[in-house]
Amino acid sequence: MNSKQPSKTFLVKIAVAALWVAIWQIAAALIDNSLVLVGPVQALAALGSLMIQSSFWHSVWGSLYRIMLGFFTAAVTAICLSIFAYKIKLVKELLSLPMTIFKTVPVASFIILMLISLRSKDGLSSIICFMMSLPVMYANTLAGLHSVDSKMLEMAQVFGVSKSKKFTYLYTYRVLPFFATGSKIALGLSWKAGVAAELIGLVQNTIGNELYSAKLYLMMDQVFAWTAVIVVLSIVLEFLVLGALKLLQGRLER
Repeated sequence: MNSKQPSKTFLVKIAVAALWVAIWQIAAALIDNSLVLVGPVQALAALGSLMIQSSFWHSVWGSLYRIMLGFFTAAVTAICLSIFAYKIKLVKELLSLPMTIFKTVPVASFIILMLISLRSKDGLSSIICFMMSLPVMYANTLAGLHSVDSKMLEMAQVFGVSKSKKFTYLYTYRVLPFFATGSKIALGLSWKAGVAAELIGLVQNTIGNELYSAKLYLMMDQVFAWTAVIVVLSIVLEFLVLGALKLLQGRLER
């Protein structure tokens, strides 16, 4: 019964995806204007023509490594800062304002400020992804640390449990679900903010720059094709990151 459940869930997801693709095709046929909305067949054909070009893969890799660099840097920084904030109340108070600013200031404002400040636009999307991801992952990790049962900590101290075991089985195990939730949200924000930074900054060999070129020459089929690439990359990376965290959680449970 349990073994059939995942396959059934997968089939349901496929059916739902197929339904939305059908609705997309019907809407494109009804509008009948490729400058407004192209159908999935046109977008897929455009994607196929792009994929045979080396510039396509250069742009995909250019965005992928910049955005993931910003995300993973934010993840490591968020873990370190949340530990300090958990241990030292003053640190938590000091970080409150910058984290609020990162969460509330529009991403376009940060992009413009970075474009004025930076000598090179090459690291623009990495910095923007870092700034967008950090407050989310920091808040979730800190919430996970505060959720650790104080009675369990007291009991571990009474029985002389080592610091390494306390860190692994009390803190890490408890924080992982919170960190996974923050990672899922931050990954989505990273791709949105990162591609926006590439588009506004016209960073060469990136998906954002290719989107700008497609929009400039009114190649809407390529706009949809590049958008599909972003969605697929985001889904695949979310699956890999959350899968790794889930695997770690499973090992700790055993």
